[in-house]
Amino acid sequence: MQTEPSDLIIMMHHLRSVVSQLRLQNDLTFGEFCAMSMIAESQKDGNQKLTPTSLNEQLGTKKPATSRMLTVIEKKGFLQKVSDAKDHRIYYLELTALGKQALLREQDAFHKLLGRIGRRMGKDEITQMVVSLQKLGNILEED
Repeated sequence: MQTEPSDLIIMMHHLRSVVSQLRLQNDLTFGEFCAMSMIAESQKDGNQKLTPTSLNEQLGTKKPATSRMLTVIEKKGFLQKVSDAKDHRIYYLELTALGKQALLREQDAFHKLLGRIGRRMGKDEITQMVVSLQKLGNILEED
């Protein structure tokens, strides 16, 4: 099977469209879910504190987009900003108790979705897809 460049363009657009429309349980976007997951992960280790800038770097998004997303998550009551004790210009991101509960529900729904995908694709095909997408991501980040 010969793959045309246009096939890759169409598939990339389709994946972007599907992921951006993905809603799990609490009407969180996939981006909000990813951000909240990263914030929760940083809270597991008491020494690691996540700033909006470090979250932005991990997400690979533009700063205004990350800022808007954090504002939305905060308005939903899932996020709080905690000032640094020494430098009040710096603040850290933490999930509220409500945010942690919402994230657990979202993770459960996401794991069910991944299970459904896994049953239809199989472990080997998923592994191959992940490797290919990582390669694609690395290539796109180079330029």
